[in-house]
Amino acid sequence: MLPFLSLLRRKKQAKDADGRKPLLDNTTKKHTENIDGEQILKYMESTDQSGVYFDQNAPEVEGSGERVLSILREILHGPSIPQDFDTAAAIVKSWGKLNGITMDNKEGSYPQVWLCEFLQEIDQFVEQHFPKLPTEGGSHTQLADYLKLLERVICYEVLRLAPLLKDAGLLDHLIDSFSHQLFTELDLLLKSNLSENKTFYLLQWGKRVFFSPDSPDVFRVHDPLQLSRWFEGAKQKLLQVLQNKISKILENILSNVQQYRPNGDSIGEEAFIRVHLDVIQCLNAVIINAKEFSLILMHEVQKLCCEELHSFVQMYVHAEKKHLEKLQAPKPENSVSVLVNQHL
Repeated sequence: MLPFLSLLRRKKQAKDADGRKPLLDNTTKKHTENIDGEQILKYMESTDQSGVYFDQNAPEVEGSGERVLSILREILHGPSIPQDFDTAAAIVKSWGKLNGITMDNKEGSYPQVWLCEFLQEIDQFVEQHFPKLPTEGGSHTQLADYLKLLERVICYEVLRLAPLLKDAGLLDHLIDSFSHQLFTELDLLLKSNLSENKTFYLLQWGKRVFFSPDSPDVFRVHDPLQLSRWFEGAKQKLLQVLQNKISKILENILSNVQQYRPNGDSIGEEAFIRVHLDVIQCLNAVIINAKEFSLILMHEVQKLCCEELHSFVQMYVHAEKKHLEKLQAPKPENSVSVLVNQHL
């Protein structure tokens, strides 16, 4: 940054040495405190700005910044275009040609202070207009309606503001701000108590919105790691939910084995086949659902099913051994048989 400042100083000294006027002299500053936006534009257009250090704290910059910020708020929150929008957009566009020192140390952008103000205003607008999360434990329909509302709000606001913010260079930040807020809400959804069907639906929704060729451009994600991180979190959430579900179903199947022992004997062939079919039906259902999303997810679910099936078989064998030991245990003789044996 120091070489850049030195270059600016040398350019300014060279201009003064050639007899040119600086960007703002004392006389000019006295007359710019009450200048409106159009007068500022005329002044900037008539002044050679090339290579001159731009004083972002000058009175005319301060006044223009406040005016542009006020108009930006009207654009974001108002249903109509403000009357002074063209002037504000022209001011913003003119600032983009100035060699100001911005927070990213690049030329051709807004003065640092006002850039922060504009971006913060957009972030606050996005946060205030984002739909609220559905009630935890709500129905599947509530989740579906919430995700539809997310799409509708984001598309509507970006399309509404695109013609107004694009030339000002603020449209990309609006889209990025919506994207950041979207993933914040999606992360909160994953932390809530989602059922298997809701988690599957959320994954399918994400696949359609972020990867479908028909999806609007407003849902583009510049950071691939952010997108992959969320899908990995959703996958782990689904595997956790599936593990709990499969485990409970297999436990219920095992506990119901006792009803197939009417006389306390081992279960018959028909009952054994019934248990076999119940287990296969449970595992196949989740594998088929996972395949609809991706083959990688299907393989992950298959691995989970194999682990749960292995545990089920171990528990089933243990229960059968315990039952056989109980059947083979010697029965204690009753008191009458003991007395008869003693007299004999």
